Amino acid sequence: MYLEAIEFSDLFCCQLEEETSMRVEEEVRKRVEAKLGSEEVGLEIERRIEEGRKKLFDDAKAQLQREKEAALAEARQKEWYWIYDLMLELRDSLQGIGLRFKQKEVTCTYLGRMC
Repeated sequence: MYLEAIEFSDLFCCQLEEETSMRVEEEVRKRVEAKLGSEEVGLEIERRIEEGRKKLFDDAKAQLQREKEAALAEARQKEWYWIYDLMLELRDSLQGIGLRFKQKEVTCTYLGRMC
């Protein structure tokens, strides 16, 4: 009889714990839903979304600017190499036809080379 009372007590405690946890869980769920449905939370969500969009836009704009500057630098470098090669060809052509000229050291400051 004593063992049956202990088993009943254990069973009753387990059921009581389960019911209590279900009630607590339900109450928490109701409070969360009520809080999420409030205007304050809605405004906070909208504010964070807008901040995220603005940050994303600013990051994309900055990345495009960096890519533009890199492309411009590459184009300038290619242009200087083209001018440098043209100067070398001109010098070789003039020497090839026997035209004499005073050679001066010309340094292309952009490339750091002498022509």
